[in-house]
Amino acid sequence: MVQQPKNLHKLLLTAISPTNEISTYSGTIKKSEVEKQIIRLKKAFPQLQNSFYKMFMERISAKGKGDKWLIDAVNHVIDTCIYPMPTIAQFLSYDVKIQLYDWGGVVMSMKDGRKWDEFEKIEIENKIYYILKK
Repeated sequence: MVQQPKNLHKLLLTAISPTNEISTYSGTIKKSEVEKQIIRLKKAFPQLQNSFYKMFMERISAKGKGDKWLIDAVNHVIDTCIYPMPTIAQFLSYDVKIQLYDWGGVVMSMKDGRKWDEFEKIEIENKIYYILKK
């Protein structure tokens, strides 16, 4: 089940992708959480060099989307990495997104069988969007 961010309505419009999706993650990453996840990664991938972790810390600090995202990204890579060693890109590319619908999208979805009460209205920077309820 996708968990929606608590302050979805406060996310910036610039976070909306060209396909009208928005990440379910936002926030900052605490150094203590990075350290916990690095310990987990060292156990899961003991062959990784220390230089990997320096770059890992730098890139997730710049591109990360909060502690919950980091935990989920690490879990995802541990669970799905099929090569002997993961890449930093595998962590950074992890995301869970919610589809944003405009009014026309809601109408089209209703023609395909969705019901009005399946949608929730949200506002992002004075624009109205609709998302599917959990």
